[in-house]
Amino acid sequence: MTATEPQAGVAAPRRRWSPFTWLGIVLLATVVILGFLGAFITTMRVRSYDPVSVAADGMTNLDIDVDAGALSVACGASEGFVLTQKNVTDQWHMDAEGGTVHVWQESDNEWLPQIRLFEKPEKVALEIPQSLCEQSLTADLSVDAGSLDVKADVDGATVDVSAGSLSLSGAANAVTVNVDAGSADLNIDDAEQVAVEVSAGSVEGTFTQVPEQLTADVGAGSASLALPAGNYTVNSNAEAGSVSNNLTIDSSAPAGAIDVSVDAGSVSLEDKK
Repeated sequence: MTATEPQAGVAAPRRRWSPFTWLGIVLLATVVILGFLGAFITTMRVRSYDPVSVAADGMTNLDIDVDAGALSVACGASEGFVLTQKNVTDQWHMDAEGGTVHVWQESDNEWLPQIRLFEKPEKVALEIPQSLCEQSLTADLSVDAGSLDVKADVDGATVDVSAGSLSLSGAANAVTVNVDAGSADLNIDDAEQVAVEVSAGSVEGTFTQVPEQLTADVGAGSASLALPAGNYTVNSNAEAGSVSNNLTIDSSAPAGAIDVSVDAGSVSLEDKK
């Protein structure tokens, strides 16, 4: 018995794509086009600006608001505050009002993806005059989805982090940190009052001095705090979370009171070697 030969002149059936296949192709093409459009517009918007200066006389507070960019802050030899920015897509601004220096960023075209092709990295820096870098300033530091790196000695620092990241190094008499879903990294000298509040983010802190009062309130996030040996009194309350206390108690060292409250996250009190 022989196999049936295909009839000559009969065309093979054409493959028909379903509407879902076409929809997927259209969506993919749209994403690609928007990506290239965003990259093109971003490239066209990249600029470098002249330095901006603010006189140091009468300034007692530094207020920084970071949106989606990256800013580094350090002390320098200048006589005033100097803001420099190179290769940025969104311009930064600085002004002074009533003893406060304000630094902020304006974001445009947030609906477009920020894609930088073959571009030099952004570099935005704020220089604080050395005359105000000896714990004479208070600092209000706010980060939305960007990053902020501060290396300076201040009298007090108030930190608010939404979904970005912050690094703070230097001396401060008082530090208040509120982290939502972002992260904060602290390396603090001379702290007497410390308050840490974490929702779903994380805080890592190292303190070189025994604080008189330290409070840590953690929701679903985490806080890891390293402290030197001290005559500590620790009160802790953990519901579904955990508290780890590895501090070194030294009755001859300065006294410090620590209050810890944890919902579903974790707090770790570590011995600073």
